[in-house]
Amino acid sequence: MLRPEILRFPLPDGGLELWDPVFDRKHALTAEESAALAATGAIPARLAAQMLQEGPVAGLVRAQFWARKRATVQPPAAPDPPADADWALAESLPTERIAEVWRRGETWRRLAEDRAAGAQALPMRSLLCDTFARELAQAHEGADYERMAVGLTWADRHVCVPEDGGAIAAWLSTMASAPFRTLMSAVIGLALPEPVTANAWRLLPGDEIRPHPVGATYVATISLGLCEGWTAQDGGSIAFADAAPGDPAFRVTGRWLPHLGDALAIARGPASWHWVESPRRLRRTLTGWWVAG
Repeated sequence: MLRPEILRFPLPDGGLELWDPVFDRKHALTAEESAALAATGAIPARLAAQMLQEGPVAGLVRAQFWARKRATVQPPAAPDPPADADWALAESLPTERIAEVWRRGETWRRLAEDRAAGAQALPMRSLLCDTFARELAQAHEGADYERMAVGLTWADRHVCVPEDGGAIAAWLSTMASAPFRTLMSAVIGLALPEPVTANAWRLLPGDEIRPHPVGATYVATISLGLCEGWTAQDGGSIAFADAAPGDPAFRVTGRWLPHLGDALAIARGPASWHWVESPRRLRRTLTGWWVAG
């Protein structure tokens, strides 16, 4: 009897190809040899000599092969523990802007553990309280925009500044505040500087921001979703990959949708490649960065 892992490929002329995955080798049988597989005589003896058939020797060789194969696959390195932090700082975050669940230290601690376990993109569901999220969406809607249709970016942009006032200024202040920066630093594992900048982005159907990593001057990014009732069918997700575009290993590993009040944090690094896919309806987000230097 042939070993169970031997793959069989019938040929049009009645012959048979046998592929042995243990030894990574192929054997071809003529139509006459294929017909004689079940018979006694030279063909079974030949297969036995090539260890294509079950038997004590073939079993021993196969077991030794797979033992060596498993030994070459190293388990992933144990993750580093997240930075120590005073998670109780979450209680000091502004109640009029940050949702109650994100004013609990345990919520931040778990996010830090996700990062320590290897997560590169960190969704922060319902970061903003409902009232502030809607105020920010209204401020976003009323901002002045410039059209960008060059290079990577096909979208409308408003550069946010404290002089915008209202909810936009309040969010910039929150990003730069010591409690929020300390918590985000502990989660990401990098010290975030105080300088911040942000863009309000407006994407129309057909717009996109093409693949790019977190910029060299930015330590980390946080994007706020400002789209009420968004669905997966609306598109417009931030999509992530485990390699740069053009790399043979490139594949999408996850997507984030810009739901109203949700946030997404991304640290700078080789795993930060992402892009904004084209939406099917008007898409609004506000993306901020902690700026190095």
